[in-house]
Amino acid sequence: MKNVSIFAVEGTPEQVRAIRRAVRRCRFDFDSLLPRMEKKGFESVRIVFDGNSPLLQGGRFWAFAQTFSRCTMTVRPDISPLATQVVFLHEVGHFVDAFLLNDAKRRQIHRLYHGNTEPDHGWFDADPRAPGDPYRREQQEGFASDFIRLFSDVQPGPFQVAYTHDLRRGLYAEIRQIVKREREEVPETESGPLPEPKPTPPPSEPDPDKAKLTKALRAAMERIE
Repeated sequence: MKNVSIFAVEGTPEQVRAIRRAVRRCRFDFDSLLPRMEKKGFESVRIVFDGNSPLLQGGRFWAFAQTFSRCTMTVRPDISPLATQVVFLHEVGHFVDAFLLNDAKRRQIHRLYHGNTEPDHGWFDADPRAPGDPYRREQQEGFASDFIRLFSDVQPGPFQVAYTHDLRRGLYAEIRQIVKREREEVPETESGPLPEPKPTPPPSEPDPDKAKLTKALRAAMERIE
């Protein structure tokens, strides 16, 4: 086992290097998670590379984060170093959600994703108006995916899964500010234990026409801003 920041990594030298590289490329203060982790009895996030884990359903999923229950991240061992960095940072986004956000901070972030209006669905629920896989329509998954762009210079490339909740670059600074604020500065409205996030699937084949349209729309929005 190798300790990398707050992560206790069980893997090959190459897998440990991939995690270490992702940590170095991430600007997030991982130590900020420790106070609440320690309240739950955890001193580190355990990372296990286990292709036989039932959590990954025979390789159907790339990674799975058990946040409050075990503070463990399980990752497929047969994916590339870049894919390992991408899924690691995505799952870290779930740990940030679990240990640093509260209901009030989630509500503020959720509204920003929805044009500063009140969303018609919860943080852990699928957007009822969007088509496609319910997993990809959940706000918690969109936030975990955007954590990569918000706090690191890792370029997901072909390993980026398309989520309904896609954050405009113009909102990055505001989201970062909300995430970094001390929990004590935001009134607590915790309603109970949080559900565990869903496992991360491999990306689907990209639609080249949709990708070109998305890129053009983002460029147009950034020019307007």
